[in-house]
Amino acid sequence: MALHGSPAVDALEGAASYVERFILKISEDSDLYYKLKYDPYQPDRVTISGLATGDYQPLHELEIPEFVHGHLKPIPQELKDQLNSTQSICTMGILPEIGRAYMTIDADLYVWNYEDNSDLAYFDGIPNTITKVAIAKPKVGVFQKHIHCLVVVATTREIVLLAASFTNNNITVKDVSSLPGDLKQADMYLLPDALFKIPIDDTAISDIIATSNGRIFFTEEEILYELDYQDKGWFSRRCRKINHSKSFISYFLPSVSLITGKEERLVRLCLDDTRHILYSLSENGSIQVYDLRADGNSIVKVASLSHGQIQELAAAECRSVDASFFADIVGISPVPYTQSRYLHLIATTRKGVRLFFSCFPLAPKNAYQVASKSSVMDWMEGMRPSCLRLKHVRLPPGYGVSPVSFHPLSIYDTFYAHDIGIMAGEAGIDISNLSVFCSSNFPASECLIENVTQLRLRSLVMTITKTTATASRHLADLSFYRDTGGKFIVLCEKGIQIIDHRAPVDMLRDILLQFGPDSSQVSYFTQLHGLVNVGDMILKLLCTEFGTSSTIKDAALRLFFMLSNEKIRSTHFSSPFRTHGMDQFSSISESFPAPLFSSTPRQPKRLLRPKRESFPDMQQILNDDDAPLSTEIQAYAPMSCRHDALFLHFSRIVENYWTKPLCQLLADNKLVSMYGIDELEWLLNQLTPFKQIVEDYGLIGHVQEYVQPLIIERDTSNSRTEVSSHSERRSLLSFRQLLSITAEVLMLWKILCEHQFHVIASLLSTQSRSCLTATSLCNIVLSGQQLCADLITGLVRHYLGDNATTTVLCTELRDCCPSLFSVDDANTTKATEMIEEVRRLPPCSARTEILVEAVKLLKTGIQKINLPMICQLLYEVDYVEGIVDLALERAERDDTKLLAVMAYKNHCGENDIFAQEAFARRKDAYKCIIDTLDRLVNDQKTSGTSDLLNPSKDLIIKKVLESKDELANVAIFKWLLDNDFSNIVLQSKSPFLESFLHRCVEEGGSSRYLDLLWRFHERNGDHMKAASLLYQLAQRETDAFDIQRRVSYLSQAAMCVQSAGQQLDRDADLHDLEAEIRDKIDVAQIQLAARDLVQSMPQTHETVVARNNLEKQLYTVQELFENFAIPLDLPEIKLALCFCSSTYNEDAIEDFYTEIIDRELYSSKGELREVRMNRLGTRIACLAKKYSALPKYYPLEMILSKLLNRGMNEGFPPSFFHFIGTKINAPLNIMVDTLSSMFRRDPFYQKNNTASRYLMRSALHVITQFVEESFSNRQQR
Repeated sequence: MALHGSPAVDALEGAASYVERFILKISEDSDLYYKLKYDPYQPDRVTISGLATGDYQPLHELEIPEFVHGHLKPIPQELKDQLNSTQSICTMGILPEIGRAYMTIDADLYVWNYEDNSDLAYFDGIPNTITKVAIAKPKVGVFQKHIHCLVVVATTREIVLLAASFTNNNITVKDVSSLPGDLKQADMYLLPDALFKIPIDDTAISDIIATSNGRIFFTEEEILYELDYQDKGWFSRRCRKINHSKSFISYFLPSVSLITGKEERLVRLCLDDTRHILYSLSENGSIQVYDLRADGNSIVKVASLSHGQIQELAAAECRSVDASFFADIVGISPVPYTQSRYLHLIATTRKGVRLFFSCFPLAPKNAYQVASKSSVMDWMEGMRPSCLRLKHVRLPPGYGVSPVSFHPLSIYDTFYAHDIGIMAGEAGIDISNLSVFCSSNFPASECLIENVTQLRLRSLVMTITKTTATASRHLADLSFYRDTGGKFIVLCEKGIQIIDHRAPVDMLRDILLQFGPDSSQVSYFTQLHGLVNVGDMILKLLCTEFGTSSTIKDAALRLFFMLSNEKIRSTHFSSPFRTHGMDQFSSISESFPAPLFSSTPRQPKRLLRPKRESFPDMQQILNDDDAPLSTEIQAYAPMSCRHDALFLHFSRIVENYWTKPLCQLLADNKLVSMYGIDELEWLLNQLTPFKQIVEDYGLIGHVQEYVQPLIIERDTSNSRTEVSSHSERRSLLSFRQLLSITAEVLMLWKILCEHQFHVIASLLSTQSRSCLTATSLCNIVLSGQQLCADLITGLVRHYLGDNATTTVLCTELRDCCPSLFSVDDANTTKATEMIEEVRRLPPCSARTEILVEAVKLLKTGIQKINLPMICQLLYEVDYVEGIVDLALERAERDDTKLLAVMAYKNHCGENDIFAQEAFARRKDAYKCIIDTLDRLVNDQKTSGTSDLLNPSKDLIIKKVLESKDELANVAIFKWLLDNDFSNIVLQSKSPFLESFLHRCVEEGGSSRYLDLLWRFHERNGDHMKAASLLYQLAQRETDAFDIQRRVSYLSQAAMCVQSAGQQLDRDADLHDLEAEIRDKIDVAQIQLAARDLVQSMPQTHETVVARNNLEKQLYTVQELFENFAIPLDLPEIKLALCFCSSTYNEDAIEDFYTEIIDRELYSSKGELREVRMNRLGTRIACLAKKYSALPKYYPLEMILSKLLNRGMNEGFPPSFFHFIGTKINAPLNIMVDTLSSMFRRDPFYQKNNTASRYLMRSALHVITQFVEESFSNRQQR
């Protein structure tokens, strides 16, 4: 996989970015809202159109009719005979959902195919007179699958639900998808028994409408009802009607009756199924809005406008027009989401005035502060209707200067479907005039321009509708209406009139067929649609005619290449479409033969609109690294019509898929595809021929064109043209790759759906599943190779063990997705099957040979395999050597230039993105080894055999440490240390261990690494390094170990120095190090003693801080004295520090001993005399052991005199002096001299009789004990 930032990936991302810009512009500029005199500075102002000359324009110069109609199709003769024979109540209507017309004669229902008057069905099981018939889709899960639709029949007394089934070749099917695409081709049967019957209150039902999810609404006088039916379990269904006009919520909203003072009968319903909004129209022209919520399963009334309010609003904006023209609304039609995001409803008055409404509130001002229209569109995303506001008034032809005539006296019925509107008006007695408004041929105009086609019928129009077919369901959410025509059905009293609308692409086909590419008709057609749109339509024609040898194909190719080289001038912030006027065509007329303009009179006023620019150029998206270009030159480099047409055609195909995820996660954690097989097939049926014509007809060019270096003479006048040409060639090459990969990804997705996508997805890792739900088609095409590889691996894994199926799958994947599934992928599949085969074999040499061969195959495509999954399979067959081999091979292949290794050695990878990516890829490879080790250890713990040897673990560690991969060694070292296997680290022979430990120490790692490092040096006999490291470790300021450990390190350092042997005598530095270490040991031992003393003291803030500080580092003698001994008053530590530093002060030494004696006596207060005497003796004896070698630090006479004084004061017996002297091994002569000196020189003992007697008894006890001991010794001899 190429690195992000490489030229190939950058170019592909540039092409994808260009597609996104096309899609955004298509969405913005195809929105009807922005064509109705949209003013970005006053976006909420009510606008007016229809008065300008150019608002309505004829298409006479094309000489091809936009609408075609045949003769009136009569009602079936059987029904005529039935009507003539009796006088009955008769109603008629069209059921476009099933391609049928119906007639009711009293209680009898007749249904027939209006195309050819065939398949006449008769139903007479209804007892009452029928007034209305409609078709509804069954609710999911209520009825059996052979019931394809419901026929809703309203009578004078009840509503009846009938079930209808369709057959294909006389076979009843259980799935609608297996029926013909157009239900008119299937036979219809009505089931004899009614499903439900609901009585009504002797009122007439005006209208019935059904939603796409099966909900049925109808009007009964002034009330809106819903016919609700449910499945309540076995043999139990319930049906009821729900009053939505009198619901609880309706009392909180103003109704028409509150405004007008009386209830108004509802006469018409219309439904916007793309937004789930229901509208109702009353007989006086009042409109109400009902929100079905985003899921379409609720209903709440959100707004209403009375006919008076509507008339007042429109008249206030159109003051020059009589207010009566806005009264008497005769029809309402929804504006679907595919036509406009902001507009919701069109209402038509009897005078032919169209009123456009929005159900959104006023937009916040900040939504319009950005120049792009996308800011407003983003604000509207997800918004629900909350009001009803007039947005635009469009007057019919005749109110202004218009080249189009408009003759109806009074409009009485209307119908709208996307950009086509039909008005039926009175033109005389029993004569109707149909006015068909269509803007399909003016897509590039800034404002709404319509052509008006007039059709006169000698009959009254009863209803107008449009055919619907299964084939168009995929297009319901796409902006493909321009490329698809339609049939409009006009039901009259005397029959049915079918009007065929010819889409612009169909008109272009006829123009090319009849007049050729050099004709004036082609010139005018191109003037209407613009170069890029015509190029897009030519591509559509070529895709349709692909594989056939036809005149149309040759003419289309010729026209495409004639237009291909025309440059589409644009600026950076241009709008993507341009209305190409005659001034533009004057620049290209030289490339066309003379007849192109010979018969086309120029009409400069015909299309005088503000010109819209073409799709903006890519500018610097595809810059060549070897040829730096001027920003100024590239910023204005225009692209050709060929370039923009190819991108536009691709963008129209993938428009509704490109930025959306391909799958979603359901509540039960099941990952399912967003699109079914039929929808994916439709996409592929668009992309595959497009890709084929691009290659076969050379629409892009030869590869040699794209590899030529760009050399620019910056001073030449042609430099900008050369830059533009070079950028376009590179852009088109990227487009070819983008088109190919997109087709392959969709083909792969289709294969996955054919094999149950949710099952395959369940085999993916949690990370891959999360990525899939958040990744759009665009991102999968650009950077989803790993996701595609995971999906392919899961697909193959699903069929492992079934060799025949996997072979077929591999062949299909290689043929359909060659860049996603290559020969290496096939080898991977074969290797996976070999691993699965090993599962069934017992341990033997053949088993090992198969695994070795499988690993060899996997190595050939190591960068494409799902390494964690393969390692999982190898672990399950207990072949851990293969895991190590594959992981090391993957790491090496992912970093062939050793960027990660060099960055690791040189400490320079932080700011290098390529080194970081190499690090990340190597880490992913090593993770497979680490995960295997973790699993081995966990399995051993689970089985309770942690104390036993683990040969698989040892094998992995040995194999990695014997490799030459330094980063793999480092990964294993870290794992071993993290799992307390430091002994294995020290025993390893890896050449990378010392550098690893040194690096860890240098990077400020824990002292554990320093500890390991000195052990490493000691094991290798380098005593000097070991001693230095131990000495360094002991002095390190850290909380990782205590003062006891520091003393231990110093002692070990001293031992390492001693182990140097003869080197100690030769190396002066080593000798100095030994002395320094020994001095440090003495001070450290004093610090240890200080720590112990502080720890035994009462817990205060000062003692706690002091203890922590004594543990954290080693201190000098002066630091210990100043920071601890003095502040905490530790006389023993003071004495030890003076002794250690050879500091002497007689008075200070005596004070230290005095304080030590006093503290010991004070601490033992309350205990028995014998205990206190023993503790004091022991304490002084300990000091004697340390300092008696140097009398000045152990003034024995002073100590004895202090002890005698304290013994008398504490009430100790006279024998105390002899006891303490014996305890501290005091010589007899010093004890006698001390007593004698105190008796002679101390006034206290001379003047105090009690003290004198205590001294004399003490002396007597000393002498007596001496005599007795001497006598006893003499007897023993």
